[in-house]
Amino acid sequence: MHFPNAQRELIIFEVEHGDHEYVEYSWLWRDTSKRLNNKDLVEEVYGIDKSMDGNRQDIVSKKWDKWYVDRERMVGVHSVQPLDPLEFGTLLKIGLLRQ
Repeated sequence: MHFPNAQRELIIFEVEHGDHEYVEYSWLWRDTSKRLNNKDLVEEVYGIDKSMDGNRQDIVSKKWDKWYVDRERMVGVHSVQPLDPLEFGTLLKIGLLRQ
């Protein structure tokens, strides 16, 4: 990593898919000198559905802080936390994260 202030971060996403709600886990290296907002994190991991009606996307993002990533799923950020090497290794080993 080329950023002097880079660290791994664990991101827990809340996903709504129709009547079902669940969480998904992801991680990324992030330059801690720059702050990413929730929309940036969803965009980075899932992409945001640009074909979705802008008004609908705005209402959802303002009311629930979630974004449509496709026609059926809305995703929001539950939490972001630093991830040290031991924790990262453990989460890899039990299959919650992949490299």
